[in-house]
Amino acid sequence: MPRNKKSLIQEKTQELRTLCEVEMVFINYSPYSDEPKVFPNHGGKIKTFQNFKELAMSEISKNMVTRDEFTEERIKKLEKNLLKIKKENRVKEITNEMHEVLNGKTIS
Repeated sequence: MPRNKKSLIQEKTQELRTLCEVEMVFINYSPYSDEPKVFPNHGGKIKTFQNFKELAMSEISKNMVTRDEFTEERIKKLEKNLLKIKKENRVKEITNEMHEVLNGKTIS
């Protein structure tokens, strides 16, 4: 991996760790290298995986969702947004019709 790309990956990984206040490791396997590139370092990788393994199953799965659950939630959110847009459009239609009536146009 070219040096500048590696530095960018390390920088972005560090930003995510800091901004999201999460413990994370970046592991990059390359066909050009026998060993994977690990950031922050091999010891950090081991510590992160050990911490993850020590978490209770309820803590691990707390924020996990299945694809079906994600899809259902997404559909509900989109339906809610669609309903909101329909209401907004109806108000705009009525407002336009009222302006047309005030300007003397007859509406069926």
